[in-house]
Amino acid sequence: MYHSLWKQYRTLWTREKGVKYAAFYLIHYTLLFAAVAWFVFSAFRLAHVSFVWNLDGRGQHLARLIYISKTFRDSLRDLLAGRGWTFPLYDYHSGLTALDLQIGFPQILAIFCPPDRM
Repeated sequence: MYHSLWKQYRTLWTREKGVKYAAFYLIHYTLLFAAVAWFVFSAFRLAHVSFVWNLDGRGQHLARLIYISKTFRDSLRDLLAGRGWTFPLYDYHSGLTALDLQIGFPQILAIFCPPDRM
C-alpha cells in the first residue's frame, strides 16, 4: 500500500511543469520548514525563553520599530495631504544611532504595524 502511494507521489513531482511545479515545490518547502521550525523552537517555547533580552529589546529594538512606524506613517500622511515628503529629525530616544544603518526585515514589517500595536 505504501509503495503504491509513494510511487504516485513521485509521479506528481515528475509530471508537473512550470508554475504548477513551482507551487507544488513551495507548498512542500513551506510545510517542511514549518515542521522543522516547530521542532527546533519548541524547546524555547516550553521553557518560556525569548531570543531577545528584555532590557535590550524594549530599550532599543521596540523603540526603534515604533520610531520607524511613526516616521513612515507621518511622512506618508504628509505626502497624501499635499505637504510633500517630509522626514523628521532623528529622535535620540529611539535607541542607538548605529541602528539607523541596519534596516532589516523586522524594520520593514514595522511600517505596516501601528505604533500602539507594536
